[in-house]
Amino acid sequence: MLRELWAHRQGKPVSLKVLTEASGLPANRVKVLVAQLAGAGILERGSRGLKQLRDFDTPEELAGYLTAYETRHQSDRQRLQQMMRYGQTTGCRWRLLGEYFGEPEHAECEHCDNCEERAAGHFDAASPTRIATPPAPASAGGAV
Repeated sequence: MLRELWAHRQGKPVSLKVLTEASGLPANRVKVLVAQLAGAGILERGSRGLKQLRDFDTPEELAGYLTAYETRHQSDRQRLQQMMRYGQTTGCRWRLLGEYFGEPEHAECEHCDNCEERAAGHFDAASPTRIATPPAPASAGGAV
C-alpha cells in the first residue's frame, strides 16, 4: 500500500500526515517508523515532507529491518511497563529498583515514600501493585 503511495507521488515528497493516514497506524508509531527508515537510508526528511530514497534491496533486508523494529518496540514496551509499575507500587521503591537491576533481594528500606507512608499507617503494601501486561499491538509488517 505504501509503495503505491510513493509510486503515485512520482518521487515527490509526502507529508507525515498523508503517510499516517495511508498507513492506518497511530501517528506516534509512524513517527518512530519514519525515524528508523530515515536512519536506514530508506527515507529522507525535508522541509517539504518525506521522500523515498530507495527501496529495500532484498526481502532479507526488509525482514531484518522489521525484526529489529519489533525487538525495539517490545523492549520499549517492557521499559514503559516497569516505569508504570514503579509509579503505581505501594511496595518499597528501593526493593523494586533492586529487582529491576537484578540485585539480590533487599529488605524494605524504610525511608522511601512508600515505606514512610506504610509506617504512618496510610496504606498496607503487603502486595505491591502489579501492572497487567497489555496485549501486544498489531505488527507493522504490512505497513512498509
